Amino acid sequence: MADTVHFHLERMLPELDDLEKRGLFNQQEIKEIVKKRRDFEYLLKRPSPIKQDFLNYVEFEQNLEALRKLRKNALVRDLKGSEKWRNSLSDYASVMHIMLIYDRALTKFKGDLSMWLQYLEFCRSHAPRKMQKVTSKCLQLHPNVPGLWMYVAAWEFEQNLNVTAARVLMQRGLRMCPRSEKLWIEYFRMELTYLLKLKARKLVLGLDTENSLKPKLTKKSQNESDMTLRDVGEVSEDEEFKSEVENEGDDEAVSLEDQLSLKLSGAIFKNAVAAVPSSLDFRQRFLEVLDNFEFEQKEELEDKIYASIALDFPRNEDSWDWLARRYIVGQKVGYHYSLMEGKRRALEVYEDGLQAIPSAHMFELYARFLLDILDMDSTDLDSSTSPDSSIRNKTYRHDIADELIELYERALVAGFVSEALVKGHLEILLRSGMVHEAAELGRNFCERLDTRKFASLWEWRISLELGQMSLSTSNVDSMLAISKLLQQALTCVPLSDARRLYLMAMEFYTGQENLVISLLESAMAGGSGGQIGSGLACTLVDWILHSQGIKQARRVYKRFLALPGPSVELFKHCISMEGRSLGSSGATQELQIIRKLFNEAVELYGENDTQLWTMYYFEEIKAGHVNAAKNVYWRAKKALKDPTAFVERHQML
Repeated sequence: MADTVHFHLERMLPELDDLEKRGLFNQQEIKEIVKKRRDFEYLLKRPSPIKQDFLNYVEFEQNLEALRKLRKNALVRDLKGSEKWRNSLSDYASVMHIMLIYDRALTKFKGDLSMWLQYLEFCRSHAPRKMQKVTSKCLQLHPNVPGLWMYVAAWEFEQNLNVTAARVLMQRGLRMCPRSEKLWIEYFRMELTYLLKLKARKLVLGLDTENSLKPKLTKKSQNESDMTLRDVGEVSEDEEFKSEVENEGDDEAVSLEDQLSLKLSGAIFKNAVAAVPSSLDFRQRFLEVLDNFEFEQKEELEDKIYASIALDFPRNEDSWDWLARRYIVGQKVGYHYSLMEGKRRALEVYEDGLQAIPSAHMFELYARFLLDILDMDSTDLDSSTSPDSSIRNKTYRHDIADELIELYERALVAGFVSEALVKGHLEILLRSGMVHEAAELGRNFCERLDTRKFASLWEWRISLELGQMSLSTSNVDSMLAISKLLQQALTCVPLSDARRLYLMAMEFYTGQENLVISLLESAMAGGSGGQIGSGLACTLVDWILHSQGIKQARRVYKRFLALPGPSVELFKHCISMEGRSLGSSGATQELQIIRKLFNEAVELYGENDTQLWTMYYFEEIKAGHVNAAKNVYWRAKKALKDPTAFVERHQML
């Protein structure tokens, strides 16, 4: 071990001598550097070195290099006009030394991907010439990590400016990870980015941009552009795109490469669909990427993607939604039809979708589309500045609202009911000024067995009644009606969806909390409590605490804890509340209450809940009862199935 350490230290002697000769460090500082490096070297040579030792060594060397650069800059500033700083061994030895540490670390920890990424980042910033060698070794050890292929290809494309190498890396990565959706998407994005770069280059060269994408290809270029992505991936790096690289200076070569990049983008999508055939989201992400680029053949490429969606997903409602919305998106990016024409085409697609898949979700997507059109800015609906434009906009919006109401009625007649459809139907009636019709429809929905369980329906109806109550003169009758409505809602809606209803009830029944408590108590006792019921119980206890004080809150939470199977979260909440009261008063009674709560909780959950025992122990320590805390410690060790975590926390405390 000592021989190896001294061997590494002896290799550093020329660098250290140079640092001293150039006045960057004095002799005492050199001794400190040697001592520190010797300590690190011994740590690295022990029988079982740990990763952190290598990282600490790298951090020390990076800090040392930063200090060297600061002192060098100070010396350079003091040089006279005729003198110049000449680089020497110490200017690059530190970087080489850090790279050597990384090499030694990754010999021990080949599978540590995070360390590889740190090494790559260091090389990219300080030693770009070594980047290819390091990335090659990393990809050999981790060929099935898509992110690595994307990282290296992005470096070749953006920093090394080697498009050919970036393409080859992407293709090799796709051979290793053919089902990686992100890798396909990034390759597609890279080709489109390159296409825009070529377009900008043509503008600089003054080429004919109108006909630049329509040259006649040479025989060899035609063969290359017609190859599929997998065929391109099998070509060696020297042969791939050879004609474009050789003729890079020619104007015609720029146009050929432009068209080849466009054809490659289509080939990427084709092979991506073959590799991942069953994911609609995957194809939608291609459209999202394409939406960020502008070029002449964009619409043609979009047509291919939409055609594949229509062909492969005829029974998916979301696919019909995408097929319809393309006409509105297309109108916004300047395609050759107006918004009204785009809307007409989209509605035709939705109608075809309803014929193919008559379902509640299809009606929801259709209605959401019409709502989006209705919520568009006036300038989107009619961009003209004529005096009649505002009148036309109002007419458009009125017609769309009528279409929405008709659509909701069609869904109701067809027997398709969902919470979104019900809420949307009521809201569009209110938005159109049909308040009485909306109120009558809301009452009918609340009486139907298939819709009375919808929480948003009851919330809407109660909010409407509260709004009408403020305008009514007979508030007593209105209060009784709303009270009855709230009780009916809390009975019909499942507890898991009723949080907002209970909050509305708490606000409405100020001064009559027992009614809300009884309703929640009945729901939790019926076996539908769980985490949602416990959360509502905690909220209700806090409400009583702030409005009526600790005694009433204690009375309420005791009622909830008396129900079968109270949750550990409810116990912890009550203990925290009592702990705050104990902190302010220091009374013995509160401490006894806390101990009782802890004992009840650990009796139910003491086998698995380490945090509960830790809270119990800490509470006794905070109160100054050391013997009681020791008793809790031994009880926890006996009760817990695995007391390791508790013992560790106890040692920390």
